[in-house]
Amino acid sequence: MDVKSRQFNHDDSSFCMPIPEGTEHIDEWSFANRSDLHEIVFPKSLKTIGAFAFRNCTGLENIQFSEGLEKICDQAFSGCLNLKKIVLPHSLVEIGDGAFSGCENLTEATLKRGLKTISSRMFCRCKRLAGISLPSGISKICSNAFEGCDALESAWIPKSIRSIEANAFLDCLKLSKINFLDEILAGKFEPEHEHSIGNPFGGCINLPSDKMIIVDGVLKHVNANTTGMASIPGTVRKIGDYAFCGCRGIKKITIPESVTEIGDGAFMNCENLTEISLPDEIRSIGVNTFAECEKLSKIKLPKELLYIGIDAFYCCTSLSSIDFPSHLMKIDECAFEGCSALTTVHLPHSILDVDCRAFSGCMNLRGIIIENNSSHLEKNAFNGCKKAMFMILDAK
Repeated sequence: MDVKSRQFNHDDSSFCMPIPEGTEHIDEWSFANRSDLHEIVFPKSLKTIGAFAFRNCTGLENIQFSEGLEKICDQAFSGCLNLKKIVLPHSLVEIGDGAFSGCENLTEATLKRGLKTISSRMFCRCKRLAGISLPSGISKICSNAFEGCDALESAWIPKSIRSIEANAFLDCLKLSKINFLDEILAGKFEPEHEHSIGNPFGGCINLPSDKMIIVDGVLKHVNANTTGMASIPGTVRKIGDYAFCGCRGIKKITIPESVTEIGDGAFMNCENLTEISLPDEIRSIGVNTFAECEKLSKIKLPKELLYIGIDAFYCCTSLSSIDFPSHLMKIDECAFEGCSALTTVHLPHSILDVDCRAFSGCMNLRGIIIENNSSHLEKNAFNGCKKAMFMILDAK
């Protein structure tokens, strides 16, 4: 038997009763946005809780899970603001993305051995969760799993761990105790998929780590406590994904010419970074590389740069001008979205593609010069740039 949303409404007196025995599946959105639900008791017959099933049940304080439950789907309990404690059954083998995200008063979560993966954003923004002990058998912690857990002071990682993705503990400001820290920072548990490799601890200002962790020429991690000016050694050839992410005290970074590659999100959320010069041999700026660097006002792009990635300079609100190099070929989606101080854009003859929303929301943009009249511009590439005047030059 399945429980579907149409079986219950706000006036149904059975709504606050235990889910009936024999129920095997609770449909997605079944009880979402119900502020009058304070307690839920699940039957032993229940196998699956659907996506968003109890999302934003802001009055929900107590959940009694029963053995037999196998799967909790995406965001099933997200936004349950008054939920304080969960004890999950041994039978549970899968928990979806963001299942308990935004449960701001959750202080205790007990996980059992059936689980193998801590999914993306599972406990994101659980602001009062002070500690977490992951059960033996956990082999993977996905990106942003514990992001914004402001009170999290300690985390115990089991020996079974094989993979920890980028930003898994992003902005856990009080996190100071975690086993395997040196091994994690050295990249021992990097995931197989390249897009999810990177610093798991961006913005964790209380971790007792070295200022910089460099492995085989790759800068893996920079301590979030670093302030003022940061100088990267000449032995570094690559700045890893999210290496400086959340280093809010850094104002200036010196990068040696030995660096030829910069990873995704490398300088994301460096809120006080004001200027940076990139070595000329770098050919690509990836996803979120300088996103939300709100005080970045001056940047020198590499002479050999070919590509600027998605959200690369998203909401760099102090960036008023930028000189694009003569070899640049593509500016991807939302690359400069929200750069509200930007006043002029001069795209070189080499440019072939300017993707959707590339300069969206650049409200003070007044002059746009495009040297190649055969360049492909998406219709909304300059969405919201109401003051801008275009000048497209002949390709010849």
